[in-house]
Amino acid sequence: MAYKLSYLNKGTRNQPLSPDLERIYEQAALKAAIDEIRVMSGGQPSSGPNRTGSHRHDEGGAGDIQLVRGGNVLDFTNPEHLPYIQNWISAASQGGLTGFGAGEGYMGRSTIHAGGGTPATWGPGGSGKTAPAWLQQAVQGVKKGLSLDSNPVVTASTEAPPTEEASPAASGLEDLISGLKPKAPDPSVTEITPASISGEPSVANPAAAQMLASLLQDRRKRYGGGILA
Repeated sequence: MAYKLSYLNKGTRNQPLSPDLERIYEQAALKAAIDEIRVMSGGQPSSGPNRTGSHRHDEGGAGDIQLVRGGNVLDFTNPEHLPYIQNWISAASQGGLTGFGAGEGYMGRSTIHAGGGTPATWGPGGSGKTAPAWLQQAVQGVKKGLSLDSNPVVTASTEAPPTEEASPAASGLEDLISGLKPKAPDPSVTEITPASISGEPSVANPAAAQMLASLLQDRRKRYGGGILA
């Protein structure tokens, strides 16, 4: 179905929207699969007796609108309708709109304020404190980079993180560091010190013992004593 903008605004704010606002409305509608936008309250003069409320609607800078899809006016309290409304608001915000107001106690369950002016979201009473959570999320969705074509669901992963294998370079470094660390003495090897050589030492290696005994015998022959020179 081709997009359509319908003016149903009567009363004080009976003027059309600005061309720029109409363009943003249409571009957001095409992105959010909205068939029609009905303007319930449009533009007004910036001064004089034929105006009311804030200046956001001045010269067609904002509209109070209803979104239509498949011939049905969308209701933001309907879980099936809400995603389309949120996607349109996100697209309109991305397109340059800065002021959004909605709430059951504000203009009913289907009418939304959308236009320019100071960046803000609000609900009943025109207060930011009463802005519905879904409205704030829709506007902030642009900043978070949410898709306008879907409503992604993020679930926590139950898989354990992958185990990293050490690279050859890392393994070699670990081996080098391990080789520098002091090691526990081998109980099968007897440490030989000068204090322990008072007679025939006990050495685990027979060849070493024989060589040491030969050296000691040679020194005794030369110096006539058992004292090491």
